Amino acid sequence: MPSRYPIASALLLSILTLASVPSLARGQAPVTSLDAARRGLATYDLEGERTLDVIRGLGRLLEHPPGLREAREATFLRDMASADLLVLVPTSAMRTRVSAALGVPTAQVLAWLQADLRRAAVGPYAPAAHQGLDALRLRAATSPDYAHGRGPRRDALLLSAVAQALEEANVVEALAALGTDPCADADAACASPYSHFSAAGRRAISALRDARACVGHLGEAATGGDPFARAAAPKLPAIVAALDALVLTPTPRLPGDVRLPQVSHARAEADFDAVLLIAGRELRLGYAAHAHVQADGEVALEPSDRPLLPETRSFRLPTGYRPVVRAIPGLVRALPQASEGTRVALGVAPDVPAHVMSRVFLSARARGLEPSVLLASAGDGSLRAMAFHGILAGERPPATDLRVHVRLGGYAVASSTGGTVSLPRVRGDAGLHFDTEGLSHLVGQRQPRSASLRFMSVVDSGPVLLAAFGLSPAGDSLTVVMP
Repeated sequence: MPSRYPIASALLLSILTLASVPSLARGQAPVTSLDAARRGLATYDLEGERTLDVIRGLGRLLEHPPGLREAREATFLRDMASADLLVLVPTSAMRTRVSAALGVPTAQVLAWLQADLRRAAVGPYAPAAHQGLDALRLRAATSPDYAHGRGPRRDALLLSAVAQALEEANVVEALAALGTDPCADADAACASPYSHFSAAGRRAISALRDARACVGHLGEAATGGDPFARAAAPKLPAIVAALDALVLTPTPRLPGDVRLPQVSHARAEADFDAVLLIAGRELRLGYAAHAHVQADGEVALEPSDRPLLPETRSFRLPTGYRPVVRAIPGLVRALPQASEGTRVALGVAPDVPAHVMSRVFLSARARGLEPSVLLASAGDGSLRAMAFHGILAGERPPATDLRVHVRLGGYAVASSTGGTVSLPRVRGDAGLHFDTEGLSHLVGQRQPRSASLRFMSVVDSGPVLLAAFGLSPAGDSLTVVMP
């Protein structure tokens, strides 16, 4: 099988093939020639001084190089080894040690090394030198882009980023930042399994597939003698174990005709197992697909006899309702019983009467499908989530820092410190609308740690949901009182 990492030059190949030479691998000897430097860089010493001594020795050789060819090789070997140490051990201590070996001030070592690598990127050294430059840029970047990089250094950095993403609270969102969308140009025609996921979900899956490939490529390179891959290889088993154990619930893709309130608040990407979607006289129920990326990069969906989004199962809602808000008997009978621990999201079209939203909530709760996440869409079409806890009007709500009441005439906001602020509806180009901007501004001033929201049953769901998302500084401590 051809290597993923093309050999940059015959000199780099000599480093790989001389990896078994023991002279500098077991004991320290002065670097007095390029041949000794090659042997010394067959493996990296990340904790001791052996590799740093080789870097120092190459610096001494460069003071009186025997010729231009030798000077170029010595510069290339010194700079690549220095860059590799900084990439493999990204600590201030290692930066200080490498700076001392190069004779460069610590604050300037990164810029100096990048400039020297660019000068070394000529002839046969160019491909590997550019990989070193790419690795330094990726390591230093706040939001690194792994899409266009290549080589063992890029692969090791991506695997490190994936391992960190698996520790985040929202794994899907963290992974999505590392991947590319395989359906970016043809969303509607996206094939299974990607057709089940939103753009963020597809990027998360793509990052995992890339990580699986990187594991194989790094293993091959380490076996072939690449010193960087050899130094990175000890971390591979832990990463492989984490990938083997991971069953991901990527952000689902909702049906294309679903309308949700649009928000601009920076809420997290939605994460749920099932969703209830209300529009007109119809309720739809769909489930998120659970995916596992196998060692060969294939995406396997967990088998399910339930409708996997964007597919849904539909339920007809009544044409009329009694005045008192209660669960809908026919819906309670029709809805499936949920398994314990199912995270249920609720998405409601803005023009659905709020009392219908309450009735669906109560009906779903009776079947173990109690929603705990409200859905909205962002400007880019992605799903945004707001966690909440729903209670009945007769139940006593918990004490909260802020209490918002949605009325026909606007919002009423009361705080625990006393006083109520009225935010009446405002007139815009499309007529009167609820003052969501005023509510967000007020919440930003108060910075509540908790909030409760109640609403008149005759208002539409749109202003209720926008109010819920407007209370985003309250974090996950939002209580919604159903009328």
